[in-house]
Amino acid sequence: VSGRVTYADGQPVPGGVIEFEVQSPKMAERISSLATLRPDGTFDLTTFAEGDGAFIGEHRVLVSPPVVLPPDEGQPPPPPFRR
Repeated sequence: VSGRVTYADGQPVPGGVIEFEVQSPKMAERISSLATLRPDGTFDLTTFAEGDGAFIGEHRVLVSPPVVLPPDEGQPPPPPFRR
């Protein structure tokens, strides 16, 4: 399963995580498929192995923003990454 997450205006959601949680009453436990959103909002879901997709059926979908940790108090932020 792959796709693209956008805002209402059509702009991509650049980063974060998308989760598809199975909503089947037949499954004893809730199994989720996860993916990291790329800068263009695209993703490929993974359940057990990279890119294997999601279970068939109804899902609850959650999109979480990227986690940005503040720099340590009293410490300057690290320099930008350069190759």
